[in-house]
Amino acid sequence: MTNQAVSIAELEGFALELAHTAGNIAQAYFRSGFTIDNKSAGGFDPVTTADYAIERALRAAHDEIHTLIECSPLATLISVGADERVVLMNRRFTELIGYTIEEMPDVAHWWPLAYPDPEYRQEIQQTWAANMARARATGQPLAPQEARIRCTDGQTRIFLVHANTVADRHLMVFVDQTEQRALAARLEQARVQAEQANRAKNTFLATMSHEIRTPLNAVLGMLHLCLETALDARQRDYLVKAQRAAHTLLGLLNDLLDLAKIEAGRLTLEQTPFAPRELLAHLRNTVEDQALSKGLELRLTCAPDVPETLLGDALRLHQVLLNLTSNAIKFTERGSVAVLIECLEPTAEQPQLRFQVTDTGIGIAPEQLRELFQPFQQADASIARRYGGSGLGLSICKRLVEMTGGTVDADSRPGCGSTFRFTVAFARAPVLDSPPLPASIAVTPPAAPVGPAPAARADAPAAASRTGLADVATACLRRPAFRRGAGACRESR
Repeated sequence: MTNQAVSIAELEGFALELAHTAGNIAQAYFRSGFTIDNKSAGGFDPVTTADYAIERALRAAHDEIHTLIECSPLATLISVGADERVVLMNRRFTELIGYTIEEMPDVAHWWPLAYPDPEYRQEIQQTWAANMARARATGQPLAPQEARIRCTDGQTRIFLVHANTVADRHLMVFVDQTEQRALAARLEQARVQAEQANRAKNTFLATMSHEIRTPLNAVLGMLHLCLETALDARQRDYLVKAQRAAHTLLGLLNDLLDLAKIEAGRLTLEQTPFAPRELLAHLRNTVEDQALSKGLELRLTCAPDVPETLLGDALRLHQVLLNLTSNAIKFTERGSVAVLIECLEPTAEQPQLRFQVTDTGIGIAPEQLRELFQPFQQADASIARRYGGSGLGLSICKRLVEMTGGTVDADSRPGCGSTFRFTVAFARAPVLDSPPLPASIAVTPPAAPVGPAPAARADAPAAASRTGLADVATACLRRPAFRRGAGACRESR
């Protein structure tokens, strides 16, 4: 070492080799740490190299931990002793809450600064004391506590305070919840407003549907009476077209009313005995002319293991089947439409029936199929222009099926037709006293071209007799549930 002056700091860690009398060599390291005549001084402390390395590593670890806490994105405070003297506030604490160690050297100064309201301060202190006592008794960390803290900028922010105690040292971490709570409040307000708007919309739809349907029924009645009088060909053509348009409008109003009732939770399903085969016979009576007018083959089949009688809402079930079948006919230009009812669990106490409608029509693209069951949705804009419809029918079908605890889905490819199916479980019912019903019904168009279908069927039993099903049709039309639903055709894929 040269004779030039060096500082105590520069000597820190300087080592000398010392020879032990036994011949061993040890290290002596210079340390500062004592004072002579008010001046810092130091001396050589003989320690082993390993011990000094451990001490230096501990110091480095201490500095790293201090740096991590100081740079933490969460506001952190550390206090020590029974009086909880504050020894560390990290940078985020000072930025967010604003206080410094000089302003609050201990927890006693913290309470009135952070909680200026005496009543709320007492409530927080009592909760804090109870949590501390519970933590000491169980040896578990303190449960997080929510607190509204007054910051130095005058704002009151909401924090979730996490705390833990090791020996006499206390660590507290403050997680800011203010923006999150404000966002949650805005979302809740938006949800309430949306629900109010939806209720107002449903009320409007229900009211307007009733108000429009009342005079429309009068129009339909007058048109019917006019068609019973002596008319020339042109007059009859005009009235038939007007009647057809009025029926279309009535169907749209019924769809809107059903949708409003479903969304408002005011639609209830009945549980009355019905026969699945009667359901098919009535469906045939309703859609036969629609299929014949397009030259399509219509096949309706009920599997042999389907129970004769079940409990359910026959009117709503017929509504779903009618909508799916009418859509299949409407979107099929040539080929056939098949309706199949089969039982998935014939021996179960509540047999599960699968209803399937298959057509050879235009088909639907996969990306359009996913949105098809949403209200007012159609495969694309050209569908509405070419085929008409409001886009409500399938949405109503899906919701009606789900109200019965069932599921509905569809398979389709453009140009290859579509298959719509839904599955519902029904309770068994006593067998009804009715004529034997066929398990399969086929309607085949004649070889000669078929003219337009009549606007309304005045004599359903007479029409059914053309295929030998007069008794079946008559029995169906006698059913109260079917009488209520007769003529309610939903054509709005």
